[in-house]
Amino acid sequence: MKTVFSIFFAACFLLAGPNLLAQKKGSTISSSTIKAPISKEKAKALAFGQELIKAYFDGNCQLVANSLASEVIAMESGQRFSITPQLKSDFCDENPIRSDIQVSYQMYLDSYKSEVMDKEEFAAKYPQRQQMYNLQAGDIFFNGANLLPKKQALFSASDMAMFILRPTANGFEIIAI
Repeated sequence: MKTVFSIFFAACFLLAGPNLLAQKKGSTISSSTIKAPISKEKAKALAFGQELIKAYFDGNCQLVANSLASEVIAMESGQRFSITPQLKSDFCDENPIRSDIQVSYQMYLDSYKSEVMDKEEFAAKYPQRQQMYNLQAGDIFFNGANLLPKKQALFSASDMAMFILRPTANGFEIIAI
């Protein structure tokens, strides 16, 4: 009986041993790190928002300026602005990227975690703001200003990395910034 047990134990170790030894200590996955996949519209909005952020780093303010709706809400004050060619030009003169340090889009990707929220999620988190912006079905809040812990801020005006996007026939337009 002792021999049978020894053979059984040895076989179990040979089968399971390499897998046990290959596991890294402390690499368990908790349920809080698993996120449900985002919707197709949210994924599109996330990609579009990141294109806008990249445009800041590339010095391509025209992409952002041309994505503004005809009327835009200032996210901080709730004030509405009609977008004119002069306002677009003024907008391009104010790049929110820090100029006192060398920055890159890759540094942004390494330092920030972008998130998107649909109308319902935004209303749950910011109920008073949802009423101010009068969000519609399909509107998506893009927050590209979530600085990761122990990372250096790359924006002089982080609110310029937050947009409310409205779907259009050609993609999205910025209705609040």
